Amino acid sequence: MATHRLVPQQIKDLTEGWSKWDIALYVGAPIALGLAGLWYYNRSKSVSDKKDGESGYPGSRIAHTTGSLSDKPSPKTLSKPQSRKELALAAKNRGNKSFKEGKYEEAIECYSEAIKTGPPDVKEDMSTFYQNRAAAYENLKKYDQVVQDCTSALELNPKYSKALARRSKAYENQTYLMAADRVLKTLGKVKAAEKYKTKAPTKPSAFYIDNYLAGFVHDPVANGFAPHSPTSILKDMGVTVKGDVSGVAGQEGHAQEEEEEADKIGDNGAVMVDIPSAFERAKNCLAMKEYSQIILLCDEELANEESTKVAETLLLRGTMRLLQGMGDSALKDFITITSMSGVEKSLQATALIREGCLRIQRENTDDALQAFNKAELIDPQNSDVYHHHGQQLLQLEKMDEAMAKFDKSIQLSPNFPTSYIQKYYAVHRKAIMTENLSLLNEAKEGFEKAIAKFPKCSDALILYAQSLSDQGKFEEAETYFKKAQEVQPQNANNIVHRGLMMLQWQGNVEGTMDLLSQALKVDPTCQYAYEIKGTIEVQRGNLSEATKAFKQAIELSNSASEMAHLFSLMEAAQVQVKVAKDLNIPLPSGVV
Repeated sequence: MATHRLVPQQIKDLTEGWSKWDIALYVGAPIALGLAGLWYYNRSKSVSDKKDGESGYPGSRIAHTTGSLSDKPSPKTLSKPQSRKELALAAKNRGNKSFKEGKYEEAIECYSEAIKTGPPDVKEDMSTFYQNRAAAYENLKKYDQVVQDCTSALELNPKYSKALARRSKAYENQTYLMAADRVLKTLGKVKAAEKYKTKAPTKPSAFYIDNYLAGFVHDPVANGFAPHSPTSILKDMGVTVKGDVSGVAGQEGHAQEEEEEADKIGDNGAVMVDIPSAFERAKNCLAMKEYSQIILLCDEELANEESTKVAETLLLRGTMRLLQGMGDSALKDFITITSMSGVEKSLQATALIREGCLRIQRENTDDALQAFNKAELIDPQNSDVYHHHGQQLLQLEKMDEAMAKFDKSIQLSPNFPTSYIQKYYAVHRKAIMTENLSLLNEAKEGFEKAIAKFPKCSDALILYAQSLSDQGKFEEAETYFKKAQEVQPQNANNIVHRGLMMLQWQGNVEGTMDLLSQALKVDPTCQYAYEIKGTIEVQRGNLSEATKAFKQAIELSNSASEMAHLFSLMEAAQVQVKVAKDLNIPLPSGVV
């Protein structure tokens, strides 16, 4: 079953993986920016809970360096506080303790409790609670929240100078980070554009290709351009079958040709009369999973001016080009098909699906959605169109529209499991975005029903594991990740996702790195494993290893947008280390 990298650019926060700063919090880098946790998961661990050396180098605790708590004295807390004010002050004091220990997320929880508990009319105390929570957010570099809390503090106490100063600083940091992000992204795009022009085609694993094609029901390539009868199979191979010389029989003026053809057929019923065409040989390579020669054979077929399989050959060649990271030439093949007349509708719809996906990669959303809409008009009973349209809408976080497309796909192909899984992942994402527990339960029930219906569907197991991990249900998630690996032992991306979960769950960096190595043994072309390895190595301070991993990932990337993202990560790593050195911030011993 088709298992997609949960990320693909797919729903970055919860699919393809964490940002480099999310990983940094769990690795324990002293210059990490922190983690944006999910609304329903109150994480009890923080980076400073780890013992020195646990994350791979000594002295990994994050020191309090950006601002301080309010020094407003608090009355001594009673052993059993009764009033709302006393309860709020007790929560604030617990927050102060956590803050001083560098446990900023725990501090935020305590200050939030104080804000919720405290009497609204005690404005001075309430303003202090907001200001203190802003200080904790500041240490996690969550500047939007800093601004919001400082504004709340100033509404309660307009003369609160500390809140005013902190908000001003947050505004500056927001502007700086946005500018830095723009510069790095622009630099990444420039370098990617240069590299992409000369990039050699990648050599994806057979599993990668098979897994991609398994994501379709009506795709002519995925179905091997299956003929309609055993006789036509032989004909495609250049074989004439006795009793069926329909290529010439019954046609006026071809009696002599019919007789000549019949004379060539022996009593055993068949004889080879022609050399198979280049397209038929390419089809045979597809069936035998010998993918390396397909593009060359397609080129040979298209050079034949008498070919009757131009559209089919273009689709096959374009698909192989797409899977080898040759996006520009693949797009040309698909556009050529869609401009042809008389093309079989499932073939034309498949070309439009591929075109739409490529345009989404290039952030050309309007043209991409137009391609999917056109495919729906051409082949309205093709479930693939709705399934892949839904996937792209999911990436764009248009959850309701995505769910409607998945429902249509399920209606047309009720035995195709991936549409069920993607639908309930969309429900899960909407539950997170809207903080809706009812939807969260609906997603859970949907996943469990899908797994019961399709127990060997790795998509179901992996995405359910991911959703459980998002909720902090790590032990249960681990069970499903392992089941998925049993179903698809060659799925390297699943191992990477499991490694990220282990990092979040246990803070075990070495264990995560071991799983990344395991993923690369399973599939040495797993670009995702190299990307995550590079990101972790940056946070451990191993810049040379990080750069090496990013370069490997760049060579394996299948699109200019992926390549730009990786270049920006590599540039950010180098800038991060340079700035840290310029500011005399201690770096781990791994930095050269």
